[in-house]
Amino acid sequence: MAPQSRKDRIQELRTLLKKYNEEYYLKDSPTVPDSEYDALMRELRRLEEEEGAPVPKDSPTRKVGGGVSEKFKTYHHNPPMLSLDNAFTPDELIKFDERVSKNLESKKPEYITELKIDGLGVNLIYENGGLIKGLTRGDGKTGEDVTENIKTIGSIPQKIEWPENWGHAEIRGEIYMKTSDFIALNQQRIKDGDEPFANPRNASAGSVRLLDANITAERKLNFLAYSLFVFDKNKKSLEAEGVKTQYELMMFLKKTGFTVNEPFEKHQDIGSVLENIAMQDERRKGLDFETDGVVIKVNSLSAQRELGSTSKFPRWAIAWKFKAEEAETVIRNIVIQVGRTGRLTPVAELEPVFLSGSTISRATLHNEDELRKKDVRIGDTVIIEKAGEIIPQVIRVIKEKRKSGSSEFNMPQTCPSCGLRAKREAGEAAWYCPNRNCPDQIRESIIHFASKGGLDIDGLGPALIEQFISNGMVKDVADIFALDFTKVAELEKMGGKSAENLRAAIEEAKGRGMQRVLMALGIKHVGARASLLLSRNFTAMEKLMRATREEMVKIYEIGDEVAGSVIAFFAEAKNRDLIQKLGERGVSLESQHESPDIQLFEGKNFVLTGTLENYSRDKAKELITRAGGRVTGTVSKKTDYLLAGEEPGSKYDRAKELGVRIISEKEFKEMLEGESKPGGTQIGLPIV
Repeated sequence: MAPQSRKDRIQELRTLLKKYNEEYYLKDSPTVPDSEYDALMRELRRLEEEEGAPVPKDSPTRKVGGGVSEKFKTYHHNPPMLSLDNAFTPDELIKFDERVSKNLESKKPEYITELKIDGLGVNLIYENGGLIKGLTRGDGKTGEDVTENIKTIGSIPQKIEWPENWGHAEIRGEIYMKTSDFIALNQQRIKDGDEPFANPRNASAGSVRLLDANITAERKLNFLAYSLFVFDKNKKSLEAEGVKTQYELMMFLKKTGFTVNEPFEKHQDIGSVLENIAMQDERRKGLDFETDGVVIKVNSLSAQRELGSTSKFPRWAIAWKFKAEEAETVIRNIVIQVGRTGRLTPVAELEPVFLSGSTISRATLHNEDELRKKDVRIGDTVIIEKAGEIIPQVIRVIKEKRKSGSSEFNMPQTCPSCGLRAKREAGEAAWYCPNRNCPDQIRESIIHFASKGGLDIDGLGPALIEQFISNGMVKDVADIFALDFTKVAELEKMGGKSAENLRAAIEEAKGRGMQRVLMALGIKHVGARASLLLSRNFTAMEKLMRATREEMVKIYEIGDEVAGSVIAFFAEAKNRDLIQKLGERGVSLESQHESPDIQLFEGKNFVLTGTLENYSRDKAKELITRAGGRVTGTVSKKTDYLLAGEEPGSKYDRAKELGVRIISEKEFKEMLEGESKPGGTQIGLPIV
């Protein structure tokens, strides 16, 4: 095979890092540890420099953050919220110091250091001392408006005493969760049958970006402030208050009522900074929060302004990244875990080892390809990395310590739960058990059915489901709705009150409708979006069961893969019988949505930007979807309409650049009411 060209590798890295950014920033569910992400980013930056060609604006090396979710209103950051460049070696930090010194005409720079909290960057906007907006970093230029959630965090002041001339001020800082609170939260989520958060940072981000502020209020979040921008009438801002350095700024924030990241320390040279980093690396092991490095900033605020910024990083600051915590251990065994879809996942059982605050005895090996790539074998001595992850990763094998006579681990040809022959489809990385009667699959499918991602039955978690199965009370999901609650009350850790609460929760879940039932059934390739479209277009489960492939693929966004999976599911007599049992036991199998007018926006792609006066983002998206359209987050040549509200963001400029038709809220309303017809790919003048 010919070696990969530099251009091909650059494109591969850009695609991969964009995917990882979306997982980290938008989905709050990263699939790779920070160390792997950092290594790929450094490789891409190096290759782009070697290539010498202009770097596109959408390259991950030039972008801040991972975009803005469509769930929230957006707001511009002024100035932009930049990220920090990273240093991993003393040489890189010394080169940073040399660049700073060269570009400053003043004396040798003084620095200030503080621990880098692994949390969610936010921007707090105050008017006349009152908190009016709380924003996520977003893409650096535009953030998500999460004000109501921000206001539930006790360490964020709602009202502060500003100098009289300070009308508008912005506080930048980090929201984080203590490690002890994170562990308690995940223990509860596992008990409730929910997926645990990957690490405290993602727990914080997921909590701040919830649509229900009441749930955010229940999460124990904290805030640390690190910067302040003032927009006062006399343009004197911080200097008028005697704040001329970063150190004085931190003291001012503390005096004003904000919590700051202490200790923050001044250093006369980069040698002192390096000594501080070594000390902080030891100190962090006893802290009750996750930290992934040390932030180094030029202390003088006037020097910061003189140095300025690139499109992505300030030139006056850098982040030293700690090496991810690792541990050496031995693989005792490799076992196969069977999921609800039949996926067979290899898991390493380890000699217990203490790492990042907990004892680790298991680590995922993902799939057969990953096993082969790392050549992991039973008895191997391996390095595992946690870096905040709940399920640690096997990073590498120490082959020098491999015992002679060891052999490769081969994925089993049969399912370890039911004994049926396993299959690996072309193009798939995983092996699957095709037996829908497989005991492990049934157990996992029941757990999924009751989880928040399914029918959301409060109080019905994995432990209780295990009891129901072992006592023969539940054999499939329909049996949940035929439980004998006298017997339920007699189970371990139950009782009359708990049984009655569960009965009420199950009764409530019966009315969730066709879309939620489709999600709960766990049909392959049928997630939230496909469930929504299928329930809106077929309105009742009975109609969907009779639908042909051709009828399904006529629905915009439903392709052959989804249609084929749905048809295969209902082709099995067992599944048809299950649907019948659900209906007989009072579960609603009809859509709770109105039938869509699929003529109006059929096949049209929309992007939303700015603040809409009469519609929330969710409502506008719902109206577009109901009329056959699709809402995406990025403007491209495939975009048909940009719906622009007040204060449109960078998407507006991109739409103009590509000739995408820009419509106002008024025109959108007229389209919906039939007063105007959508113009397809017509290029119109911006209407805002």
